Amino acid sequence: MEFISRLFDDTLWIYTAILGSLLGAAFLAYFKDTRAGLWCYAKLDQFLDYLVDKYGWTWFEQPTDAWRKKVSICDQED
Repeated sequence: MEFISRLFDDTLWIYTAILGSLLGAAFLAYFKDTRAGLWCYAKLDQFLDYLVDKYGWTWFEQPTDAWRKKVSICDQED
């Protein structure tokens, strides 16, 4: 019982978790359009393709028409 009451009294961890997740999401939103972000995402994509080829992990495969979904969304915004 003391543990539960102490858990509700010490709520700093909740606020730091929420603030950290918001700052992380804001950074990723900014970073994805930078040159470094594009390079990192390309390297991650290459690494995931390597895992698919080497180990046959099919859950990392992308559909062949995935780029069409991204392009069609961009065309509608203009």
